[in-house]
Amino acid sequence: MLLSDVPAVAAHHAPEAKALTFGDLVWTYRELRDRCWRLSNALIQRTEPGDRVAILAENRPEYVECYYGVPGAGLALVLLNYRLSARELAFIIGDSAPRLLFVEPKYLPVIRQIRAEIPSVEEVVVMGGEAEDDALAYEALIATGAAVEPARRPKEEDLCWLLYTSGTTGLPKGAMLSHRNLMAAVLNSMCAWDAGVDDVCLFTFPLFHVAGYVMPMYHLRTYPVVL
Repeated sequence: MLLSDVPAVAAHHAPEAKALTFGDLVWTYRELRDRCWRLSNALIQRTEPGDRVAILAENRPEYVECYYGVPGAGLALVLLNYRLSARELAFIIGDSAPRLLFVEPKYLPVIRQIRAEIPSVEEVVVMGGEAEDDALAYEALIATGAAVEPARRPKEEDLCWLLYTSGTTGLPKGAMLSHRNLMAAVLNSMCAWDAGVDDVCLFTFPLFHVAGYVMPMYHLRTYPVVL
């Protein structure tokens, strides 16, 4: 099983159950699955298998879609810590060499500040905002993808997430997590943690943190997650 399979598995069992709540926005598992598939298919048109896509944002619904939709396109998601300085972000983006960079409007100025230092980035996509001269709107991107299971399917050993260490003893280093790595963590946690019938996950961790693997665990149980 792949990490990117989680929304489809949940939608199979509980398509109209609440999957994600963010303010006034509520998505069902069917809606989450379809939007993840749209994102995957839109990215397939722009990338090659194994490419990397970075994300710089606070917790928001599009981030959850990227959790599943980027790896679902056979790509690796680079999770960026929004608390880092421009210099630190430039190093990590330069080291991981993503082709696309997703960013929320709040952090677009810092990306513009370091744009010349991250030549691998071919396209910037702004989440939760309008298109800019130098950035495509996220909703316009996913509109180009069909809500069908992607034809490009990664392998369990393929790189899924790329997270960077804090660099306290040197420069940050990328920790490479495959689909198998992440699903092993999810399934082991599901075995160890008690499950209540009416559980709701109030997600307080920043989604760039490795603790984000808790969210797929709740989604596999078809519980609601609140950001």
